[in-house]
Amino acid sequence: VSTGMNDIDSVRKTVRILEEHNIQYALLHTTNLYPTPPNLVRYGAMQELQTEFPNAVIGLSDHTIDNATSIASIAMGACLIEKHVTLDRSAGGPDDSFSLEPNDLMNLCKDTEIAWKSLGVPSYNLKGSEAANIKLRRSLYFVKSIKAGQTIKPGDIKSIRPGYGMPPKNINKVIGKKVKVDVDYATPVTEDKIDGDLDV
Repeated sequence: VSTGMNDIDSVRKTVRILEEHNIQYALLHTTNLYPTPPNLVRYGAMQELQTEFPNAVIGLSDHTIDNATSIASIAMGACLIEKHVTLDRSAGGPDDSFSLEPNDLMNLCKDTEIAWKSLGVPSYNLKGSEAANIKLRRSLYFVKSIKAGQTIKPGDIKSIRPGYGMPPKNINKVIGKKVKVDVDYATPVTEDKIDGDLDV
């Protein structure tokens, strides 16, 4: 269902009819300008549709003259894209001037797939391919051997590579604390070695 020339109330009526009859549907945000200037695409309308109709598949009916708007719409939640396609943009048909030619369509399919895969899942956890690079990060290490119960002084720890210790931003929380166990030179600073709450 393209939403061009409709307000949210009329879309709501359409959705109600579709859902009453158990019809699967998608809502495509549409700007009825041919071609559509990019500044009038209004991605926010897609997000409004997704909020208003959480059961709907949301997409974009894109009448801009290239692929950039469609590709970017993936990051804004579009799951479906409609574009006009022609064999020859100069053929003189009513839609030809803003339609994709076959090579453009091929590029659109390829680039939107890349954009979709790039979304991944919301997470800052290291992926397997990234974990190998942890050695490139800096972290806190003991640069002196310290006996259990001794207080950690500024010269006892340092921010160096690899990244198997606590993040360097915690250095001031560690200094002044006591170690629970004997630690050797070049040992990563980790919470289990520190006596007391670090509030990290």
